[in-house]
Amino acid sequence: MTALFLCGMVKMRERREKNAGVQRGPIEAFYVSWIWRRAAENYRKKKIFCERCGEPGTQVHHRIRLTAANVTDPMIALDESNLELLCDECHEKEHGKRRWRAMPDGHVPL
Repeated sequence: MTALFLCGMVKMRERREKNAGVQRGPIEAFYVSWIWRRAAENYRKKKIFCERCGEPGTQVHHRIRLTAANVTDPMIALDESNLELLCDECHEKEHGKRRWRAMPDGHVPL
C-alpha cells in the first residue's frame, strides 16, 4: 500500500502543477487524487449502508480527521479501519454543517 500511496502523492503534485493558478493544500489535493477516489469507491461498494443509521451511504468519512500533518500517513488516510460510510445527514451531523458533497465516483468538487 505504501508504494501505491506514494504514486498517488506524485499524481497529486503533478495535478497541482498542471493546474497552475489553482493552489490546493495537501488535504484538498488528497481528496481529488485518484488514490482517494479509488479507495472511497471500493469502501462504498463494500459497505453500501450508513454505518450509523442504516440509510443508504453516500459519504466515505475519516474517523480520525485528516490534517496537513497526517494526510500522508496511509494508515490514517487510506486504511479501512479509519473509514466509515455515512449518509448525507449523518455526515453533516458529524461536521456540524454542510461542507461539501462527494460525487458518486468519490470526486469532491472544490
